[in-house]
Amino acid sequence: GVVHHDLKPGNLRMTTDGRLKILDFGLAKWLQPAVDLKTTDKLSDTGSGAGTLPYMAPEQLKKDEADPRSDIYAAGAVLYEMATGRRPFPQTSPPRLIEAILNQTPPGPGALNPRISAALESIVVKAMDKDPGRRYQTARELQVDLERLGIQGTPLAARRRPVPRSRMLSGRRFLILVGGALPVLFGLLVALDVGGLRGRWPLGATRGRIESLAVLPLTNLSGDPEQEYFAEGMTEEIITNLAQIRSLRVISRTSTTRYKGTHKTLPEIARELSVDAVVEGTVLRSGQRLRLTAQLVEATTDRHLWAGSYESDLQDVLVLQANLARALAHEIQSNLAPQDQARFANARPVNPEAYEAFLSGRHFANQLSGDGLMRGLEYTERAIRISPDYATGYAAMAVYYVELGRREFLPPKEAFTKARTLALRALKLDDTLAGAHMAMGNVLYEFDWDWSGAERELLRALELNPGFAPARMNYVYWLETMGRVDEAIVEAGRAREIDPLSLPANLTLADSLYLARRYDQAITRVRETLDLHPDAERAHAALAKCYAERGTFGEAVAEAREALRLSNDSAENRALLGYILARAGRKAEARRILDELHELSRRRYVARTELAVIHAALGDKERPFALLEEAYEQRDPWLTYLVVDPVFDPLRPDSRFRDLVRRMGLPLD
Repeated sequence: GVVHHDLKPGNLRMTTDGRLKILDFGLAKWLQPAVDLKTTDKLSDTGSGAGTLPYMAPEQLKKDEADPRSDIYAAGAVLYEMATGRRPFPQTSPPRLIEAILNQTPPGPGALNPRISAALESIVVKAMDKDPGRRYQTARELQVDLERLGIQGTPLAARRRPVPRSRMLSGRRFLILVGGALPVLFGLLVALDVGGLRGRWPLGATRGRIESLAVLPLTNLSGDPEQEYFAEGMTEEIITNLAQIRSLRVISRTSTTRYKGTHKTLPEIARELSVDAVVEGTVLRSGQRLRLTAQLVEATTDRHLWAGSYESDLQDVLVLQANLARALAHEIQSNLAPQDQARFANARPVNPEAYEAFLSGRHFANQLSGDGLMRGLEYTERAIRISPDYATGYAAMAVYYVELGRREFLPPKEAFTKARTLALRALKLDDTLAGAHMAMGNVLYEFDWDWSGAERELLRALELNPGFAPARMNYVYWLETMGRVDEAIVEAGRAREIDPLSLPANLTLADSLYLARRYDQAITRVRETLDLHPDAERAHAALAKCYAERGTFGEAVAEAREALRLSNDSAENRALLGYILARAGRKAEARRILDELHELSRRRYVARTELAVIHAALGDKERPFALLEEAYEQRDPWLTYLVVDPVFDPLRPDSRFRDLVRRMGLPLD
């Protein structure tokens, strides 16, 4: 009446008299309610998704209900391994192994071991059928068929064989064989890294030094699509932990997420991301229990270097993540700075319900749409209500409000004021949060115009987490604001090294090139970005700006219209189209768009700076400065680009422009 859930060689032992003992009922489940409650307490009701991956039946991976036939599948997998010396599916990569179990047929045992009888092969194949309905329906049926293979009706059994006297070794022969076995034994010890031999013995140093790695999206073993957000969140948390290791370049989530469900080989992925190693793994959430498996693979050879499995209650998820980061750092012989060691050691329990709400919020906010950011706020607010001292939640909300203000989804005063309050709350609770320092830096330079304070906060964020690509990109924006565009290009290149395939990192570099007036280089970068993200409205808008400043207005108008279409007629892209039409001499069309935007600004926030540059492109002399004064009062974030953006060139000779720059504290030419 029990489903074991985890039959495998490691849970099977032979007694000295040849009896089989099945061990470890930690994942077992009663099929019927038990009368003896004391006994029931010893069996964990973990659900059908638990087990050890190479021996799990397809229905367990799909999160269907497991029954005795699932254990029969596992027994068949063990029999297969006994008969052939290898597992039915030899893949070591969890995603590939899962795909094989679900969709591939293993070679028949007889193909690997010709001594296997057709009858035994038939038993194994039937026990491992992917359809539970075609397997043995009970263990008794399997037992009967196995007994038929016995000699003269004697059941198959494991027996100890006495060593014949004729085969006992002489002393001399013993020494010779032991001498020959020592290198083999030492090799085994090195392979198992007993006592850290691999790191301390020259023979273990044959692999290249690992200075960069990518964490691929974890495979969700729950079988429930609703749990995908949890696997995504766990992947991002692991990346964040590893990115804090100063001697290691870790690729950001926005680049690695493109490989979710990919059929590319690990060496192919590693080449595209320019990394030395790849981490891949699985996550299984079952109630309040969590199991995480991970393996480290050398990129150039596809060679398995390390694997680990971690299990904990959901409240200890941060400890689990820190333990994994420490283990990986040790394996790649990456020295942890004292502050990194302290941070990993100080991982604290978290309220499981709050953590789930936080991950849900980040899942939506990562879409970077207005609706996504608002849903992100909604879920993260829920996390904070559950756990009022959840510093990471406050930091995340601060970042979301910065994005809402930056993208005109909320008026700047509303968005940045809330962002400041949340960032300060986060920092009061935990001063080591890079995200909180980044959000505070954003508020200081985009809203308060406290340039030195902003630099201090952004550099602190990078000190805490050197691999935090968003913080590095925000530092690029600050450098651009200060007119230090050449430095911004260098920093943007570093951000792209961390996040080579993402839209934000590539556009940040393109924008720095645009501000440096290197339009052809910027256009090349944006076109390459569009190869990766063909429907990205921000990329089409960036291309339109470059074409406009280069003077190719036909292409600029086409790209601006495409950006407008993809953004569902956003005010920002409508203003961009109006500016380009004005520059192209199509003044009637530009004025029509300008009138529409002025009307829209009576109902919702529209950046006055955008209206000002259209008026300036139309040749207006007075209206642009009236609008810039309104933008100054509203703390429009786009004003920070006064000294570098080419769109302001028509206004630069006017003394009123220089006065505005002076009042903002920006560097004058």
